[in-house]
Amino acid sequence: MKKEIGTVASGAKQDRAKRTHRSKAEAGPSVAGFRLPEMPEALRKLLGPKPMIRYSHQAALKLFENLGWKFEVRHLGESRLGLLRWPLRKMGPGAIPRRLVMVPGFGDTPLSWWSVLAGLKPVLKREVDEVILIDYPGYCGFLHDEPAFDSMDELMRVFREIVGSLKPEVLVGHSLGAWLAADFAIERPETVRKLYLVDPGGLVTTEEDRANYRGLFATAIESGPDHLLPHVFAKAPVWLPFFQTEFFSFLKTPEVRAFVASFDDRHLLNDRVGKIRAETTILWGDRDTLTPVKWIEQWLERLPADLKKQGILIRGSGHSPQLEKPGVVIALFTQLFLGRELKNLALVPLWKVV
Repeated sequence: MKKEIGTVASGAKQDRAKRTHRSKAEAGPSVAGFRLPEMPEALRKLLGPKPMIRYSHQAALKLFENLGWKFEVRHLGESRLGLLRWPLRKMGPGAIPRRLVMVPGFGDTPLSWWSVLAGLKPVLKREVDEVILIDYPGYCGFLHDEPAFDSMDELMRVFREIVGSLKPEVLVGHSLGAWLAADFAIERPETVRKLYLVDPGGLVTTEEDRANYRGLFATAIESGPDHLLPHVFAKAPVWLPFFQTEFFSFLKTPEVRAFVASFDDRHLLNDRVGKIRAETTILWGDRDTLTPVKWIEQWLERLPADLKKQGILIRGSGHSPQLEKPGVVIALFTQLFLGRELKNLALVPLWKVV
């Protein structure tokens, strides 16, 4: 009898735990212990899919237009890329502007770099005439309703062609965007003068690392954002829960599933990094576990010995320093764009030069 009572009590406890777990899941994500209420279904239907992403980007675009920014979509066959263009000065007829192209990472939005670029405006005007941020279809940016690329081959082809037409002198890439930027610098050495790679993918040398890297995304598709988030942020931004469900919904689309499955060793940069000719700076969050921080050593070793290059570890940052440590990223790029030699700070160790 005692055993039966214990079993019933245990079962009741499990039922309560399930109900509690279910009620928490239905209540929506939380911020610092505060749980966001689930949006009513009627309101969600009225606002449409991805309402937080949709309306935040619509509002941002209105603001950008008032500041002189322009958004356009470039087509290559049925494929497309969005370009958010920020002219820093007026150009005369026939003049070829010096351009910086910023390439966000997998699933990202150009807005994740907006605060950094805004803080860099005074020094950017010394370096370039126009800044262009790439926007991918199907991710979490301005083209979030468009179908995403379904293969790495197609993304690389379209990126090379469309970005090639822009003739960027300076390329800044983050994660997948850094992979694409490095590939472009290899393919168009006559175009790119400076290359800045932030927590880059694309160079994976051991079988264990390759399996882990592929497995992270494959598992995240099936398990959801909770599996991937600890690898994306050392400390998640406070606003993330407001966007989290929408932000990672792209992982479930057939195109993204096909895209992740299309990764192949032939896309890696392992045997091609030595062909980079642009001055290269690599920045890496020292707590990054998505593209592990130890990989910075592989990049620096495989870049040409006679190339002007340097590596910088950003203290306390995970995979997304532009969101986790924007002030530090602004300070670093300010020094880099002004051509000053970076040194480790003894009193305030914000970064480490390697």
